[in-house]
Amino acid sequence: LDRAKTYVTCCAVGLRGYLAERILKQNGFKAYNLSGGWATWRLFHPEREEVRSSGEGEQRKEEPSAVQPSTSDLQPSSTLDLRQLPCPGPVVQLKAAFSKAADGAAFLVDTPPELRLACVELGVSKVDAVVLTHAHMDHVAGFDDVRRFNTLNGKVAMNCYAAPETVEAMHGIFPYITTQPNPIGLFRPMIAFKPVTRTFRIGDVAVTPLPVEHGGVRTNGYLFEAEGRRAAYISDCISIPARTRAKIRGVDVLVLDCLREREHPTHMNLARALAAMREAAPGRGYLIHMSHDVKHAEFSKRLPRGVRLSYDGLRVRV
Repeated sequence: LDRAKTYVTCCAVGLRGYLAERILKQNGFKAYNLSGGWATWRLFHPEREEVRSSGEGEQRKEEPSAVQPSTSDLQPSSTLDLRQLPCPGPVVQLKAAFSKAADGAAFLVDTPPELRLACVELGVSKVDAVVLTHAHMDHVAGFDDVRRFNTLNGKVAMNCYAAPETVEAMHGIFPYITTQPNPIGLFRPMIAFKPVTRTFRIGDVAVTPLPVEHGGVRTNGYLFEAEGRRAAYISDCISIPARTRAKIRGVDVLVLDCLREREHPTHMNLARALAAMREAAPGRGYLIHMSHDVKHAEFSKRLPRGVRLSYDGLRVRV
C-alpha cells in the first residue's frame, strides 16, 4: 500500500472496518472507517440502493429481507425491544429491554459497537441500567457510549449487572470507568458494576441469569418476568444446560442464538436452535445473531409456525 494515499475501510456493519482502520493507522497509514458499515450507509441512502442486473440487461432491486410479524391480536403488558445494528453480519444483536415496566424502568442488554448510532436512529432516550451477557467485544464495544445516559439521568452512576467473570473482564477493558465524575472534568461513563448470580430486579422487572455454554467463556442469557409475563433472551450459546432449559420452558417469548445453517464451535446453528425451541415450547420464538450466511427471506419460509427471524428495528410485545 502507498503511505502517501488515504484509505477508507468498510465492512457490513462497521466492526471489522474499524479494526482494519486501527491496523492501518498503527502501521503509519492515513485511514478512515465507514462507521456503521454498508448496512447503515444503505439505511440512510435508500435512493441509491444497489440494483442487480439480470442476464437480459433488466434491473431489479433486492427483495426486502424483513418479514413483519402481526401483533394486532396481542394485549401487551410490557414491550421487549430487539433493536440494534448488528454483529456479526445482518444480526439483531441488539438493544433488548423491557422498556415499559410498571415504574418506567428501561435497560439495555449488551452494548454492541454501533450502540450510539442505533440509539440515535431509533430514538432511544432513556436507559436506567445495563445488563451484560458476556464480555466479547461484539457485545461490549459500545459500552463507553452509555455515558450520555449518565448525563440524561442527572450525572449519577448507572448500575451494570453481569456475571462476576464478566465484571472482572469489563474492568480490564474499561479501566477508566468508575462510579464518580472524572476529577478534571473529562466525560467518562459512571457505572456501578453489580456481579450477579441469582435473580435481581430493575424496577418491577425480575431478571434471572441463565448460564449457557459459549466456547468456554462465562455467558449468561436472562429471564425477564413482569406482570405475569415471561421472556427469555439467549444471544450466544452452543448448548443450554438442563437447569436453564427448565427455567425457560413455556415462556411467552424466547429470543435465541442462531448463527447459520452449518455447525459452529461456539454458536447454535439452525438445527440446534430449532431443537431448543421445540423443547422450550415458547409462545413465540425469535432467532437472532444470524451471520451473512443467512438469507432472511429464504430462511423465513423454512421456519416452523411460531418461530421467526429477527431484524433491525423489530419490536416484540410480550
